[in-house]
Amino acid sequence: MPSLSSHEHFVNAGSNDLFISTARVSHGPVVPSRCISLLMFFPNSPIWLVFSIFPFSAPVTMILRLGITGVPTWQLAVSMAVLIASILGGLWIAAKLLRIDLLMYGKRPRIREIVRALRAG
Repeated sequence: MPSLSSHEHFVNAGSNDLFISTARVSHGPVVPSRCISLLMFFPNSPIWLVFSIFPFSAPVTMILRLGITGVPTWQLAVSMAVLIASILGGLWIAAKLLRIDLLMYGKRPRIREIVRALRAG
Protein backbone atom coordinates (compact mmCIF):
# COMPACT_ATOMS: atom_id res chain seq x y z
CA MET A 1 0.00 0.00 0.00
CA PRO A 2 1.48 3.38 -0.94
CA SER A 3 2.37 5.80 1.79
CA LEU A 4 0.07 8.78 2.24
CA SER A 5 1.32 12.30 2.78
CA SER A 6 0.19 14.24 5.85
CA HIS A 7 -2.54 16.21 4.05
CA GLU A 8 -3.91 13.01 2.52
CA HIS A 9 -4.32 11.59 6.05
CA PHE A 10 -6.54 14.53 6.97
CA VAL A 11 -8.57 14.20 3.76
CA ASN A 12 -8.99 10.49 4.45
CA ALA A 13 -10.08 11.13 8.05
CA GLY A 14 -12.46 13.92 7.06
CA SER A 15 -14.04 12.00 4.21
CA ASN A 16 -15.68 9.63 6.67
CA ASP A 17 -17.93 12.40 8.01
CA LEU A 18 -20.92 13.87 6.23
CA PHE A 19 -20.71 17.39 7.63
CA ILE A 20 -17.68 19.55 8.33
CA SER A 21 -18.92 20.39 11.83
CA THR A 22 -18.99 16.71 12.82
CA ALA A 23 -15.62 16.07 11.19
CA ARG A 24 -13.97 18.54 13.56
CA VAL A 25 -15.57 16.99 16.62
CA SER A 26 -15.40 13.26 15.95
CA HIS A 27 -11.64 12.97 15.46
CA GLY A 28 -10.54 13.85 18.95
CA PRO A 29 -7.24 13.38 20.74
CA VAL A 30 -6.63 9.73 19.93
CA VAL A 31 -3.64 8.03 18.36
CA PRO A 32 -2.88 9.66 14.98
CA SER A 33 -3.16 7.34 12.01
CA ARG A 34 0.52 7.90 11.16
CA CYS A 35 1.51 6.35 14.47
CA ILE A 36 -0.53 3.18 14.09
CA SER A 37 2.26 1.52 12.10
CA LEU A 38 4.69 2.20 14.95
CA LEU A 39 2.24 0.57 17.33
CA MET A 40 2.12 -2.49 15.07
CA PHE A 41 5.90 -2.90 15.06
CA PHE A 42 6.66 -1.83 18.65
CA PRO A 43 3.53 -2.53 20.76
CA ASN A 44 5.45 -2.74 24.07
CA SER A 45 7.34 0.53 23.65
CA PRO A 46 7.22 2.93 26.64
CA ILE A 47 5.43 5.58 24.58
CA TRP A 48 2.55 3.16 23.93
CA LEU A 49 2.45 2.34 27.63
CA VAL A 50 1.97 6.06 28.35
CA PHE A 51 -0.71 6.36 25.62
CA SER A 52 -2.42 3.27 27.08
CA ILE A 53 -2.72 4.94 30.47
CA PHE A 54 -3.38 8.57 29.42
CA PRO A 55 -7.19 8.98 29.62
CA PHE A 56 -7.81 10.62 26.22
CA SER A 57 -6.05 7.97 24.17
CA ALA A 58 -6.32 4.95 26.48
CA PRO A 59 -9.49 3.33 25.08
CA VAL A 60 -8.21 3.20 21.50
CA THR A 61 -4.57 2.43 22.28
CA MET A 62 -5.28 -0.29 24.82
CA ILE A 63 -7.72 -2.08 22.51
CA LEU A 64 -5.16 -1.96 19.69
CA ARG A 65 -2.42 -3.25 21.98
CA LEU A 66 -4.68 -6.06 23.24
CA GLY A 67 -5.26 -7.14 19.64
CA ILE A 68 -1.58 -7.04 18.70
CA THR A 69 0.25 -8.42 21.71
CA GLY A 70 -0.27 -9.68 25.20
CA VAL A 71 -0.71 -6.80 27.64
CA PRO A 72 0.26 -7.44 31.27
CA THR A 73 -2.68 -7.49 33.65
CA TRP A 74 -1.27 -4.66 35.76
CA GLN A 75 -1.19 -2.33 32.73
CA LEU A 76 -4.80 -3.11 31.93
CA ALA A 77 -5.80 -2.57 35.57
CA VAL A 78 -3.90 0.73 35.83
CA SER A 79 -5.43 1.95 32.56
CA MET A 80 -8.95 1.14 33.71
CA ALA A 81 -8.35 2.68 37.15
CA VAL A 82 -7.04 5.92 35.65
CA LEU A 83 -10.01 6.07 33.26
CA ILE A 84 -12.52 5.52 36.06
CA ALA A 85 -10.76 8.06 38.30
CA SER A 86 -10.70 10.67 35.51
CA ILE A 87 -14.40 10.12 34.79
CA LEU A 88 -15.31 10.48 38.47
CA GLY A 89 -13.05 13.53 38.82
CA GLY A 90 -14.59 15.15 35.75
CA LEU A 91 -18.08 14.51 37.08
CA TRP A 92 -17.13 15.99 40.48
CA ILE A 93 -15.72 19.13 38.87
CA ALA A 94 -18.75 19.45 36.57
CA ALA A 95 -21.13 19.13 39.54
CA LYS A 96 -19.23 21.79 41.48
CA LEU A 97 -19.25 24.17 38.51
CA LEU A 98 -22.97 23.58 37.96
CA ARG A 99 -23.61 24.35 41.63
CA ILE A 100 -21.65 27.61 41.33
CA ASP A 101 -23.57 28.51 38.19
CA LEU A 102 -26.95 27.83 39.80
CA LEU A 103 -26.11 29.74 42.98
CA MET A 104 -24.81 32.73 41.07
CA TYR A 105 -27.68 32.97 38.61
CA GLY A 106 -27.49 36.20 36.65
CA LYS A 107 -23.95 37.00 37.78
CA ARG A 108 -20.76 35.90 36.04
CA PRO A 109 -18.48 33.90 38.32
CA ARG A 110 -14.88 35.02 38.47
CA ILE A 111 -11.97 32.62 38.28
CA ARG A 112 -11.15 33.30 41.95
CA GLU A 113 -14.69 32.32 42.98
CA ILE A 114 -14.57 29.13 40.92
CA VAL A 115 -11.23 28.07 42.43
CA ARG A 116 -12.48 28.87 45.95
CA ALA A 117 -15.62 26.78 45.42
CA LEU A 118 -13.62 23.84 44.05
CA ARG A 119 -11.29 23.92 47.05
CA ALA A 120 -14.17 24.19 49.52
CA GLY A 121 -15.83 20.96 48.38
